[in-house]
Amino acid sequence: MYKNHLDNAIRNGALPKSLLLYGEEFFSSFYVKQILPMLGEKDGILSFYYDEYSYESAKNFIAQPSLFGDVSILYIRTDKKIPKKELDTLVGLCQKNATSYLLYQFSGEDKAGKELARSFTKKKAGDFVRFFKPHMGDALGVLKNRANELSLDIDNYALQHLFMVQNEDLSLSV
Repeated sequence: MYKNHLDNAIRNGALPKSLLLYGEEFFSSFYVKQILPMLGEKDGILSFYYDEYSYESAKNFIAQPSLFGDVSILYIRTDKKIPKKELDTLVGLCQKNATSYLLYQFSGEDKAGKELARSFTKKKAGDFVRFFKPHMGDALGVLKNRANELSLDIDNYALQHLFMVQNEDLSLSV
């Protein structure tokens, strides 16, 4: 899925049951902040950050449907690959359980992200988005939006200069 397809899915509330986000760190973090509140309440989220990941805990969390019909969201953020067999099991469990979702934010190498993306197929109600380094037009749009949020009156040349001074790192520029 491309970034614009993800934007449409968010607008329409039609997110896949399992979603992998990888690539440009700023965009993946930006979309996680949008997606998690859409899927459910904070009480229904089990988060694993980097080395905290536990397969058994993750599997048990999304395998059991809630007695009250609450949504169970498994959020994993790591820079290491989860073994394919474990990942396939988690994606399959989300497909079978109507109230379970998996959001996997991978911040490792893009080559490893491509390998992980094979587990997130549309047949399994999953999908993935790879974010690329933003070109100047995208970066200026994000920076302009952020400047408006902060009520800053700043011209495009200054924003472009800021982006270039920060070695085209959008996170630092924002």
